[in-house]
Amino acid sequence: MSVRVFRYRGKNYRAPLGQLALGGVDRRDWYERSKRSVREYAHTQQLNPEYVASVVAILSPRVSVDFNVKLADEYCRTGKASGAMGARVDALDKYERTGVFSGPKVNAFKLALLGDSRACVIDSWMYRVAGDERYPGKLAYIDACDRVRACAEQLGWPIAETQAAIWTGVRRLVGFPDVPSLTMPGVSS
Repeated sequence: MSVRVFRYRGKNYRAPLGQLALGGVDRRDWYERSKRSVREYAHTQQLNPEYVASVVAILSPRVSVDFNVKLADEYCRTGKASGAMGARVDALDKYERTGVFSGPKVNAFKLALLGDSRACVIDSWMYRVAGDERYPGKLAYIDACDRVRACAEQLGWPIAETQAAIWTGVRRLVGFPDVPSLTMPGVSS
């Protein structure tokens, strides 16, 4: 299985993707739980689940899960996302005008939130262990996804579940004891 050395807060870490996935096996269902939360929230807000998943995905880069949920809820209720990065606000504006948005991470995240088990979401945590944490571009994203897919195949798990387990495992490895859930406000977890 793929092994990379990565740094986090001045310390080097080295772990095979499969080991990280097994370290997060209890959260393989992260996307399934998130999908239920998005659907229930969409129903209570009288919105389309695809719209809510799109808003969550567009607002997700470089923010914590909890802040992502806060921003998405605010935007869905008011049309504003206080504290969102300017590029994210621009992406929301474009999405509202055209119904489309771009970027491999946000598109994959939307698909995973809607239940696509083949979606491969590569965020900054995944770049640390499966790619290059400096976000070097499209080829590195593809390479990181290929590594996650290979791990998924070896484990016999769906890609999205494997990625969620690896994400959980790496966060635990570096000292985050809890893994945040994507639970929209007013929704049971």
